[in-house]
Amino acid sequence: MLRIVLLSTLIIFNVSCYADSKIDEKVKELNKQSHVLLGVSIYAVAELIKLKNTPSFIPLNLIKGNGEIERYKELERKGYVTSKIMKGLPNGSMSEEEFLWVVRTDEGAEIVKYFKE
Repeated sequence: MLRIVLLSTLIIFNVSCYADSKIDEKVKELNKQSHVLLGVSIYAVAELIKLKNTPSFIPLNLIKGNGEIERYKELERKGYVTSKIMKGLPNGSMSEEEFLWVVRTDEGAEIVKYFKE
């Protein structure tokens, strides 16, 4: 019985590793195509889609800590967003905190439009 359980576990593990490697390959290919077609990674495109139509204020320490700041830099280099670092929020709150103010450009909004169709 133990042999059957171990064998089943190994088979499931091998199949799942194979599936994971196939998914990994597809994600890498999709990322390459995103760079070719849009000039940015699929991860940057995901951030672009998540942005609202109005300016967003994102805590700078958060996106620096998790590396997302690089995605916004990618988007800005391609002209899909405009951004600047601000101290505090426009309403005067959180005056000691730094935020990345980000807004989509017309070109960025055009890309998002196609993803939402």
